[in-house]
Amino acid sequence: MKHSHFFMLVLVLLLASPAVSTQAGELVDHGPNGHFFHDADSGLYWFDLDLLESDERVVFDAFVTSSAYWSWATSTQIDALVGQSAPDGETLTSIMGEPQMGQDGAVTRWIGFHAGTGQPDGWLVQASSTPYTTLDASSSQSQVDNFTRGAFITATVDPEAMPRLVDLGDSGEYFHDTNTDLYWYDPVAFEGQTRTEIQAWIDGQTEWRWATAEEIQALVGMMTEEDVDTIDILGEPQMGGLTSRWIGYYAQATQPDGMLMEARWFPERSLITNVGTQALVENWDPGAWIVSESDPTPVEAKSLSSIKDSFR
Repeated sequence: MKHSHFFMLVLVLLLASPAVSTQAGELVDHGPNGHFFHDADSGLYWFDLDLLESDERVVFDAFVTSSAYWSWATSTQIDALVGQSAPDGETLTSIMGEPQMGQDGAVTRWIGFHAGTGQPDGWLVQASSTPYTTLDASSSQSQVDNFTRGAFITATVDPEAMPRLVDLGDSGEYFHDTNTDLYWYDPVAFEGQTRTEIQAWIDGQTEWRWATAEEIQALVGMMTEEDVDTIDILGEPQMGGLTSRWIGYYAQATQPDGMLMEARWFPERSLITNVGTQALVENWDPGAWIVSESDPTPVEAKSLSSIKDSFR
């Protein structure tokens, strides 16, 4: 995709995104599945904390370090949520997700890791008074690992307007990262082949090459077009279940000779959440991370809608 087409695509996404309320003092549910909320006063977008309850801090650190858009929230940003309310007729739970502490008439608290790395290693916000529709206090929280906790992670860009991973090919055998403008073969396409066999294939396909660790890492934080399951974009993973995990050879032939990628947190697994190295990758029935700078899909093989999209 030419860069001019990319910027036009981002404009289309911005225009097509659901309107976010800008009423002062409100927290607004956001995203097609309500995975985020928006603070109209600060302009920040936040993950619902209950979606992030299952992981250790090291996982979130890796996510925000690699992601081009998501960052740890500071204590100052969290404190600024105090005084914000749910829109009329809604509850904070419907906006921010289930609280980590206090329900059924108790003080309601959302607790999570934040930008601070020492003690206190967490922060909280709470609603103390019925009907629990306004955040009225915030505080540091030490030893946050002792609690059910999420993570305070924010973005300054509307998640609905962020670049996406787009499925391509007659049978969906490729995908396009509209952030880096790289085209990827589905890693599963090379499953069952040795590194030597894959290298021989690359040697005969000048437009394709091994992906580097940095290029694979850059996929962290990317969401899928129309928020479909990542399996619909990348193909079948080597490991499935609550976490989808793709494992494959990449540019480095020495140990660790493989890279793995995970999609977790969202029920629909529509977000790339983690990337790491994998030693002795041949033991995992690996695929391969293969990229191209040019669109591998011939124009005549594209659907009419794909051709139209490229000129928007």
